[in-house]
Amino acid sequence: VEGLRSIRGVKVLSPNAPEEATGIVSFQTSDNAKTGEILEKNKIRVSARGSGIRTAPHFFNTTAEIDTAVRIVAESLSGLPNG
Repeated sequence: VEGLRSIRGVKVLSPNAPEEATGIVSFQTSDNAKTGEILEKNKIRVSARGSGIRTAPHFFNTTAEIDTAVRIVAESLSGLPNG
């Protein structure tokens, strides 16, 4: 969540308060379809939910895998307006 919040053009939809945190992370980008497509092409499973992208990192995901997903989101937005 911290990594996503640091990316210009990403809005984290998941609750911010620790007591409301869950294993599901939802976020929006300036182009959800393109971001989701790029993540899927890189074998990062996400789903479109409402006006956002939903992912569910879990105990079997390594920190490196999560960092890679955040990097891919940042790279996918680098060439877009507001990205």
